[in-house]
Amino acid sequence: MSKGEEEIDALKKSVFEQAMQIQRQQEYQNESEQYNRRTNLEIHGLPFEQDEDLKDELSKLAVALKLPNFSPSDVLAIHRLPSKHDTVHVILVRFTSLSVKESWSAARGKLRHSHQSGALPKLLFKDNLTKFNRYLFWHARTAAKDKGYLFACGKTGKIYVNKNEDALLFRISKLSDIDKIK
Repeated sequence: MSKGEEEIDALKKSVFEQAMQIQRQQEYQNESEQYNRRTNLEIHGLPFEQDEDLKDELSKLAVALKLPNFSPSDVLAIHRLPSKHDTVHVILVRFTSLSVKESWSAARGKLRHSHQSGALPKLLFKDNLTKFNRYLFWHARTAAKDKGYLFACGKTGKIYVNKNEDALLFRISKLSDIDKIK
């Protein structure tokens, strides 16, 4: 092997190692960002009202969903997110603890019944995913649907697919995991 070929091989190895290091750093950054969002909840579909008090609206929603121990002090921050479209802006809520956020997430099942009875507009509760995790979830959901999986879901910022009710959940944490959906 000539000296030039050895240098090329060394450079290829160095580039590969740097690419792997960059990938690990990006994964770590995404995990850290998602961890920081673990107490956040997105509420989709709540109509905008002029001079609205979102904490008051959230309190009314808690009553409608029969969340027994909710207090406005459970909310660190609440605001509407800007939207690219002329749709109802999403409400982002940051709760004081994961347990409070999980109690709201558990109330998701009551939303459909409350909407059908006319008590509430059609609402969706979603985890506040990072841009990468939102992209990953979209691809996982599409691949799972194409392969006949029962569902793709997210919980506390983690993405899962399931072939059937008896199968174990399969976690999707990077794009290469989507290729494993068979």
